[in-house]
Amino acid sequence: MMGEGEAAAAAVRRGTPAATPGAEEVLLQDMFEVTRLERPWGWGHVLWFAYLPLGLVLLPIKLAWIGIWELLFFRLGALLHMNELFFRLYSSPIMFYSVTGWENLRDDVKIKVANHVSEMDIVPCRASLGPIHTITPAYYKGFIFSRSLVKEIHAIFIKPGGSREDLRDLIRTTLKTSKLPILCFPEGCVTNGKNLLKYHKFLFSLGEPVQPISVRVTRPVPVHMDTLCTPVWHNIIWLCLVPWQTWHVKILPAQFPREDETPEQFADRVQSVTSQALGVSATSHMKADKYHLVDARLPELKRRVRNKALLGRALAWLASWLPRCLGGAALAALGARLQAKPKPPVPTADGSLPPTFR
Repeated sequence: MMGEGEAAAAAVRRGTPAATPGAEEVLLQDMFEVTRLERPWGWGHVLWFAYLPLGLVLLPIKLAWIGIWELLFFRLGALLHMNELFFRLYSSPIMFYSVTGWENLRDDVKIKVANHVSEMDIVPCRASLGPIHTITPAYYKGFIFSRSLVKEIHAIFIKPGGSREDLRDLIRTTLKTSKLPILCFPEGCVTNGKNLLKYHKFLFSLGEPVQPISVRVTRPVPVHMDTLCTPVWHNIIWLCLVPWQTWHVKILPAQFPREDETPEQFADRVQSVTSQALGVSATSHMKADKYHLVDARLPELKRRVRNKALLGRALAWLASWLPRCLGGAALAALGARLQAKPKPPVPTADGSLPPTFR
C-alpha cells in the first residue's frame, strides 16, 4: 500500500484536488493553461485572427524595440541618470499598467511580495514602485534579452544549489545596507492567475513586515500569457504579438508578523489577503506540484510541437515577402527555430525544471 506522501504525489500527477483539510478544492491543472488560445471558441477569436496579419508585421518591430533598449537605451539612461524615465518608455509599446492602493504604500516596509502571472510582472512593478531589488533565479543572467533589464531591477540572485542560510544572510544584509525595497514572487513560478499557489515560507521567516501586491493581467484578445511547459522566449514573442496587455497592480495594506504564528502561518495569511483582493482562491498547491503536473501531461502536450511547426512555416513564408530591413531575416530565423523539434524538459537533480521551463 502507498503511504500518505506517495498517495498525495499520485493525486497531483492525476490532477486531482490536494487533500488538505480546510483548503479550497481547486484542481492543480486548472491553475495552468495547456493551449495558447482560450477555450471555448467565440467572437474574440474572430477578432484575434483578423488582427493577426498586422500583429505579425508589428512583431519584429516590437522585438527590435526590446533589443535596442537592451543594447543601448538602458545604458544611456544610466549614463544620463534618467533610469526612471527610460524604464517607463521601455514598456510603453508592449504593455500598459495601472496602479491602485497608493494610500497603502509604506516606505518603512521594505519587503514587497506579489503573485506571479508572467515573466514580465517585474516590469510594471519596477516602473510603478521605482528602484527596487528583485529576488531572481540566477539563470536570468544568461538571457540575451534581459541582461540590461536584470541590472535595472537590482537582482538578488538565487544560486542553484546555494544554501538558504547564505540567501537569508544576503537578504538581511541588503535590508540593512540598501535604501531600496526588495520584491519577491513567493509562489515561485508563473500561474494563470485564476488561483494562487501556496506562498513559500522562506521570506516570511525573516521576522520582517511585508507589503502584499496583487497582480492581474487583461488583454483584448483570447490569448493566454503562459502555457504549461512553455519556454520564456515563447511568452515574450506572444507578448509582442498581441495588440497590448494591461497589468493591474494593487498595493495592499502591509502585514506584520504576529508572536503567536509560525513563518508558514504568516505566509498563508499574506497569501489569503492577496487572494481576497484578486477574488480568487488561496490553494495549498506548491511549485513542486507544477513539476509533477508537467511530467504527467507532457505526452498530451506533444501536439503543440506540431502547432509550433505550422506557425514556423507561416512565419518563414511571411519572411520571404518581407525585406531584410523590415525584419524578414529575423522572422525567417524565428520560423526555423519554431520548426525545430524541441527536447523534452528533464528535471535537474533537485527536482526542478531546467532554466527555459518554469
